[in-house]
Amino acid sequence: MNKETGNENSEAKPDPSPTPTPLPETTAPADTGTPLMVLLWIGVAIAAIALIAAIIWSISKLRQRQQRQRKQLEAQEAQRKALEEEQAKIAERWKTVTDRHEAMRRNVLKAETDWDMLFDLPALTDIKIRATSKLYRAMRDAENAIPDMPATFTLSTDLNTLAYPKAVHAFEDAWETAYANAQRISTTKIPAKELKTIQRIRALLTIAEGVGATDHERHTAYTQIRKMLGDLKTIKVPKRALLHIEEKQRLALAV
Repeated sequence: MNKETGNENSEAKPDPSPTPTPLPETTAPADTGTPLMVLLWIGVAIAAIALIAAIIWSISKLRQRQQRQRKQLEAQEAQRKALEEEQAKIAERWKTVTDRHEAMRRNVLKAETDWDMLFDLPALTDIKIRATSKLYRAMRDAENAIPDMPATFTLSTDLNTLAYPKAVHAFEDAWETAYANAQRISTTKIPAKELKTIQRIRALLTIAEGVGATDHERHTAYTQIRKMLGDLKTIKVPKRALLHIEEKQRLALAV
């Protein structure tokens, strides 16, 4: 029994040698490289997207600015063309007045130099007749009223408020009145003797202005015409007509 007990005691007796303290388990450090790279690439991608967006926005703004500039240039060009067209229309409107004036000048010149008008409508150049006197006065007034186109003249300007257009209109009215009066009178006031003289003058003019006459024949005809025109009492031959005859006579003699 004792032996068994002793054995038990001997088995139960603690080992006097110290038990080694277990070392703490060491964990491997976490791998942080991969998340940082991901964050870096995300940042780069965001920056790239932002840069692309900024470039697109800049291009869009540039195009908008270019479109605005183009529209402004187009509007300015359209405005310039419209202004030029308006100025051309204004100048053309003023030109209609000067053209009408020139037409009246030609009418009077023809009345003073055309032999048919002189002999068929002698009252048209006889300033002793009231209507004809008014015609020449209106012609003088129109000549004295010629100005440059007023700076304030527009398409809506009333021509009746300007001196020159009014004078030209009065010239036209005076011509119409004098012409109608000359047609009414015609040759009724010319004596028979002067009518025969006119017939001879017409015959001489046919010779002088004909293609078959010699220079001597022309000169002789113009000399006789000048003398017969001086004999006319009823018809007042204008100075222009006499100068025309003198020039023709001089040219015939020079040749």
